[in-house]
Amino acid sequence: SPAAAPGAAGQAAHGEAALPAVPQVNVEAKDQGLIITDKDGKEAIRLDTTSGKPPEDWPNEVPLYPGGKVQMSMKLGRGSTLTLETADPVAKVIEYYKTQLARMPQTNAVDSGDSHTVMWSDPSKPLQVTLALTAAEGKTRATLIVTRERAR
Repeated sequence: SPAAAPGAAGQAAHGEAALPAVPQVNVEAKDQGLIITDKDGKEAIRLDTTSGKPPEDWPNEVPLYPGGKVQMSMKLGRGSTLTLETADPVAKVIEYYKTQLARMPQTNAVDSGDSHTVMWSDPSKPLQVTLALTAAEGKTRATLIVTRERAR
């Protein structure tokens, strides 16, 4: 008789490794992108590629770059990400955010060739912001990642 195929619970046929269980998710296409929910209907990821807006809960402490065009935004758990483009040079965008986020007490910067990353954190909020910048074809692309840690 033929060997049994792996079962839904991750049981493997004789001699095969069991695959890990994959959580059930629902993927729903919306006008502005995708919403992925878990099996209980709890929203896990919201990806917006068309509205030109930040995630609904984007913190007031992190302004959008003036004149920057939002290309994509995503909400994932306690974190939010958005990518915007501007014709302004990388140095001008970095200076803007250094000024706007100066009240956050901890800062770290990493430059590697054409890529620039600046990180801010404020343990009293608690809030962390990462700004990653690249330049290509006369445009600066800025990706902002905002993470809110759980209150302890």
